Amino acid sequence: MKIKKLKSKKEIFLILDDYVIKFIRGEEVREFNIPKNIITDGEIKDYHHIFYLLKKFLKVEEISLKTDIVVFFNSSKILTLNINLPKLQEREIESAVEYQLRISLSENYDNFYIRFNKFYNGENYNINVFLVPKLLIEEYLSIFKNLNLKISGLYYLNSVLAENMKCENIVLFSFNTLSILNQKENSFKIKNYFLNDYLSFLNNHNLEYYNALNILDGKYDNTSSEIKEKFKKFEILNRMERFSIVERDLAEGSILFEGNLITDKIKEDLQRNFDNRELYFNMDYETLKLNKDLNFFETKKSNKNKVDYKILFVVLAFLIFNFLVYKDLNYKVNMGKDEFESLKSEEINIDLKIKELDFNRIIEDNNKIKLNLEKERRLTEISNNLKMFEKIFLDMESKVNENVLFTDYIFENPNLYIMGLSKDLEVVNKILEEINYKSKIIENNSIDGIINFKILIELGAKS
Repeated sequence: MKIKKLKSKKEIFLILDDYVIKFIRGEEVREFNIPKNIITDGEIKDYHHIFYLLKKFLKVEEISLKTDIVVFFNSSKILTLNINLPKLQEREIESAVEYQLRISLSENYDNFYIRFNKFYNGENYNINVFLVPKLLIEEYLSIFKNLNLKISGLYYLNSVLAENMKCENIVLFSFNTLSILNQKENSFKIKNYFLNDYLSFLNNHNLEYYNALNILDGKYDNTSSEIKEKFKKFEILNRMERFSIVERDLAEGSILFEGNLITDKIKEDLQRNFDNRELYFNMDYETLKLNKDLNFFETKKSNKNKVDYKILFVVLAFLIFNFLVYKDLNYKVNMGKDEFESLKSEEINIDLKIKELDFNRIIEDNNKIKLNLEKERRLTEISNNLKMFEKIFLDMESKVNENVLFTDYIFENPNLYIMGLSKDLEVVNKILEEINYKSKIIENNSIDGIINFKILIELGAKS
């Protein structure tokens, strides 16, 4: 079968996945499978192999090296953080974001490239921060540089999809990864899971991605009958586990499903399991709008949220100046009162002294000082709670065992919510008794013997 070549004069979208590389230009879509273990959870594991495959594709499809290419990637190693900030200037927002990230990540901060978007709701800014490991980005950049490709963008796929959401939910349903996106008031919730169960099965039985697809859809495949039956039983259990995670993390409303595990059979099962919702399949990538603030291609600006020490110095100087003015004005007021008592006979001089005092300015300066002190108090509170969040995160992860798994952490100042799976709720209660914070299980439900739970921890409130 002859493959229609991509036209070479339009921009190409290149989506890298663990088993599939997808080329998109306008309405034209091309996919080709890649062997397992070359890309795993978004990380390039076999540099030379993926380099060879990409080079071969470019040659076969006669794609010009002058063609603009936008690359998308995905990984569960990418962190998403939601931050609320008061109304600030643009440079102040960047400094505040970095300040909070440096506190929460401490020495790990320099291991990430960082991008964020922001939405103003009339009172506060909703900041969605995306942190991508530097090693992941630099491997991509190295390959594209050596291929001499004209890369105009390098984007975390979920950040772009979240900004272009037309449904209430997007689910990337793939062999190795599961991503669930929903949005509320321009605050993105992105939950990523790396599930290596399929990969382990493929490795243990010497199968490839295309073998699994054929078996799932009941198509011919030269795999032995014994392994086929084994895979079918294995796949049913894993599919139900994934359905359970999706159902737990979904928001109300419609769902768009996309991903390399959406076979004809899986699609039918999704339609049966979510028959009470409006479902869509396959993303319209042609209509995606790209936010340049989320482009990781220019790594020199990677941690573009650098603290502007000039700004911090100016702000500090402004606060000190206002404080001195406040003290000076109070001193003048007191002096005026003393002179008024001691110089009652000199009415003209007293009137002149009073006229010299600008009480409107005093009130205005005092209000500015109060506002700055309130901003400082809020930032300090968030900073302290982020430190507690980091401590609790490390503590909880150290308690993971065969009976309990923590799947997601959501920081919503002043609270921390932790979601997870367990076989026994008593194990979770025992863990909560061991931590030194006020906490409780606020949600729990059981599906096929597995308990989905949600914990509330009040940061700063000792038990």
